[in-house]
Amino acid sequence: MPLPRVHLSHDSAFDWLTALEFGRIHDGTPREDWEGVDDDFGFLHSGVGGPIMGFMVKRFSRFDVDDPKVAAIWTASHFEVPLLGLPRASAGEVILAVRPTLGGQRTINRGYFHEAVDVQHRDPATALRLWRCCLEAGDSMAHFALGYTLYELRRYREAYGHLRYYVQIAPAAAWNWCWLGKAAHAIGEIAEARSAYERAIAIGGAETDAPTLLLGLAPSADKAPPSIDPYRRGVDGPMVEASCAQPVLGERFDRALAFAARTHRTQVRKGSGIPYVGHLLGVCSLVIEDGGGEDEAIAALLHDAVEDQGGEDMLSQIREAFGDEVAAIVQACSDTMEEPKPPWRQRKETYLAHLAEQPGSVLLVSLADKLFNARAILRDYVEVGDQLWTRFRAGRDDQLWYYRELADAFERLTPGRMASELADVVDELERSAVSP
Repeated sequence: MPLPRVHLSHDSAFDWLTALEFGRIHDGTPREDWEGVDDDFGFLHSGVGGPIMGFMVKRFSRFDVDDPKVAAIWTASHFEVPLLGLPRASAGEVILAVRPTLGGQRTINRGYFHEAVDVQHRDPATALRLWRCCLEAGDSMAHFALGYTLYELRRYREAYGHLRYYVQIAPAAAWNWCWLGKAAHAIGEIAEARSAYERAIAIGGAETDAPTLLLGLAPSADKAPPSIDPYRRGVDGPMVEASCAQPVLGERFDRALAFAARTHRTQVRKGSGIPYVGHLLGVCSLVIEDGGGEDEAIAALLHDAVEDQGGEDMLSQIREAFGDEVAAIVQACSDTMEEPKPPWRQRKETYLAHLAEQPGSVLLVSLADKLFNARAILRDYVEVGDQLWTRFRAGRDDQLWYYRELADAFERLTPGRMASELADVVDELERSAVSP
């Protein structure tokens, strides 16, 4: 069997040295894969009882290679160390060779690591370049940082690739799975996101925000129970059981559709004269396409009924006709039920503040509503320019402020395709409306 070809990583700030097979890391590796020689030295095995694939030394500058208690470092295994030009060396020999070679300085990969950490929050784009340098210098830990940095830059598909790889080499850390869940959710892989959040919770309990993120996931196909599809029939005619991607929209949805059309019959969109029901159908479509169930779909049809068409009395009608869950979603999606309405800015600030407290069903309907509106605003701005802002109670700057706050909130609370599109639409609206 060929000797493990190890990559050296030395960090003088933390005073540790790792010599691990290329592609392996020490952080997030299962505890049972480590064989401790003493408090400061351990061998990493390829699985429990598997071959030794490297080692780690803590308090490296003070580690005594001649201590009889660590005699195993000279005999337990040998390694190939390209950086030192050693084709076959014991752990003790590697340690002795590293000390004069590095002279107490950290290896290049750790230099890039610390530089990236220093600029991460103020300049993610520069941090991204440094994380890539860290990875190219042989440090596979950089996959994790690349993943969350790409996520921050809204490059979700690339982030997913790095994070998916990272949990394979570092499966024992809760945050690794939590970040994979975020990236999977952002690209629409809801089942994988759910699985990743559940894994994070199993490993770390409440250590991460996985419990909150798991609750915020929209219903998904993998969790939907088998349903009877009245339009799917066997050759001889009788109905057969089908596992549907979405719950069937039944008679209750039909009634909600008629209810919404009747309730908003005389209402039109601001400035366009388009029947308001078009907005309701558009929001409902977005909810259904993003995995919403029948309650969310009905709430999407009725989300403006309380605010625009009757307040508390309308909410009571909705609760009686469609149930408590639908009524709760509609109420949470309403700016206010007061008449006269409070000042515009006050209502919007209150709405933004309460988003963080809402369950996934409310966030789904609210996000669909705001995305549909943002699309319409951008489209109309392209057509009529600054005249558009006269349609609203608040002017251009207030509208842009509100939609930027919404976009940031939804990306934080319920990342995914719709949240990403809302952010993109707001970016384009800001460029178009603010540019001279």
